[in-house]
Amino acid sequence: MRAGGVVLLAMVLAVRACSRGAAMIEVNEAGAGRPVTMTVGQRIRVTLAENRTTGYRWQVGGDCAGILAVEEDQATPGSGQPGAGGTRMWVFAAKAEGKCVLRFESARAWEETATGRMVSFPVTVKGG
Repeated sequence: MRAGGVVLLAMVLAVRACSRGAAMIEVNEAGAGRPVTMTVGQRIRVTLAENRTTGYRWQVGGDCAGILAVEEDQATPGSGQPGAGGTRMWVFAAKAEGKCVLRFESARAWEETATGRMVSFPVTVKGG
């Protein structure tokens, strides 16, 4: 009975892994501008450097709302020293076929015009 439970658990985990699609695609600021091709169900992790102590925060933009869905949005502080930079990470899941540009803009909430950096990733999602 115990061995059967282990086999059942392994099967459930395998099905869950397959349902999420192919391997996670990893991109960062160094890869900005490079085209990304995905399949429906696949996930992409975007990691960008962010120093929240400066007031700048990455904001997601672009025209991907109907194609990609945000699954995670996490800010991680840097070393514990005052002013140390950290990272911001998003995970998006490809929900529908199509083309879009996933855009990130670093801006301060109190400024009317963008003064920070901007990075973008052209994304093509194909059927699974």
